[in-house]
Amino acid sequence: MSHSSLIRLVPLIIALLLAACAGPGLETRPALDDELRQVLAEAETARQTGAERRAEALLEQAVRMAPREPRVWYHYATLRLQQGRLEEARALARKGLRLARSGRMRSQLWLLLAEVERRAGRPDAAEAALREAGVR
Repeated sequence: MSHSSLIRLVPLIIALLLAACAGPGLETRPALDDELRQVLAEAETARQTGAERRAEALLEQAVRMAPREPRVWYHYATLRLQQGRLEEARALARKGLRLARSGRMRSQLWLLLAEVERRAGRPDAAEAALREAGVR
């Protein structure tokens, strides 16, 4: 598969991951308590329905509740990406990566970062992020 073909798959991969993270079937780490899970689920619903201000307020609440939880930063980076605020999305995804030790969340953050880099017109950085995610 060519480099450009892989880069074109990134939006689909991100959409599938976001769909997997939304709703009541959300798989979370055991460390997340019920209240934080609820706040993140509400924030994701607000983001998906275009209520970006509400999503932002909920994510700020989540940051106060669990500033060292990588999933919080993943959701915040996703909102910033949706808003086209690529530098902020990049910084938030990287913060989540610093906090995520391993596993699925780390891969999701790398895929999110790949999409940020793709939209920013940085195909080499997007490709590197895809490799880190284990896609390439």
